Amino acid sequence: MKKYILHYLFVCFVSVLIASPDVAAQCDPDAGVVANPVPEGTNICNDGSNKDLLAVDFSTIGYTGVTDYIIAVSGPLVGDTIRPLLGGTYDGVYDFSMDEDGNPFAPGEYCFTGFGYNQEELDEITNNGTIQNFINFNNFVPDCISGGESIDELLNCIQTSPTLVGADSLLALEDVAFVIDSILPGLGIEACIIFAEPYCINVADAADCDGEVGLTTMIDEQSIRSYPNPVKEWATIEFNSSEYALINIEVYDMVGRIVHAEEMQSVVGSNTVQIDASDLLPGVYFYRLESNGLSYTKRMVVDR
Repeated sequence: MKKYILHYLFVCFVSVLIASPDVAAQCDPDAGVVANPVPEGTNICNDGSNKDLLAVDFSTIGYTGVTDYIIAVSGPLVGDTIRPLLGGTYDGVYDFSMDEDGNPFAPGEYCFTGFGYNQEELDEITNNGTIQNFINFNNFVPDCISGGESIDELLNCIQTSPTLVGADSLLALEDVAFVIDSILPGLGIEACIIFAEPYCINVADAADCDGEVGLTTMIDEQSIRSYPNPVKEWATIEFNSSEYALINIEVYDMVGRIVHAEEMQSVVGSNTVQIDASDLLPGVYFYRLESNGLSYTKRMVVDR
């Protein structure tokens, strides 16, 4: 009975979450690539101390054909195949310091799946009176669904339902994909949905996260260089990064005065930033790249 109710609800409601290849084929097939922002070997602490390492630069994903994008978070495997759906994030950051019971999340492997959808199509589903009545009746909350909800609001509504979910029930992305692939086309619901390959990270107890966690070397020091050197007008600084991260860049003279400062969002792989040196006096300067508590300083020369 529970499975039947969930299937019905998935068709009406969670159909906007993720789609099988058949449904996704209605859209541009390029769902983009969501790269794992966490360096290999780095744990995410379940006290929230280094959750910012999870941040994803959505402008680099490269998805097309949809207006909205979110990343679904799934928990460690239950049994051999099921990863329970925990929620969603719009920037890649997820706080593992507090679960629904107020406790830190258990250590283990957690996975992130990016997917795109159209909020306008989602609104057509949540504004449907029959669907609203069904979800609200089984949630015992009259206005849990009233129309215009976002993806995360809808997830919260169904996950807090004692009737639809229950203490022993698990919502998983695999269940959603199965229902959409089997039933959605027959209902005439044309939802444009695309999803990316998942990536996984390891969550560890705070006691096992020493002070070095999160201070991993994301910038390859050997790759840092500036050209031309000496520079006359514009200097290009180039470096490789192992993750998406906020990089602070400073240029200062021989006596330590900062003559240029900016910040940039790095991407995985090669990165470049241009510095206007046309107003700098000839001489020796130093540029520093800083991120995540680590900094690297290199030398450049301005000549006329």
